Amino acid sequence: MLDGVCARGMQAAKLMTDAELNIVGDGVDVVIKPPQEALDQMPQVVREMHTSSGLLDELPHGITMAEAEERLLAAVREFVPEPRKAPLCGNSIATDRGF
Repeated sequence: MLDGVCARGMQAAKLMTDAELNIVGDGVDVVIKPPQEALDQMPQVVREMHTSSGLLDELPHGITMAEAEERLLAAVREFVPEPRKAPLCGNSIATDRGF
């Protein structure tokens, strides 16, 4: 199984696929509510991007980073119960591994 995780600071999503990239399972897409201090430091270009995408409007209904982590890990464990055995793929995996 392959696990693609997209994390953009305030949003994370995951799809599980088989070796032929057929989607298995429902996937996970969550909005993470950042601390107000982080929002206050957001550069204007990022604020405009997230305003136009509608993400800023979703933040009050977001969940904590810990809740997002648990939801994502629970979804992965459903298909890959043995730790560190799910190959990761996606456009930001190298960056995501740094976290």
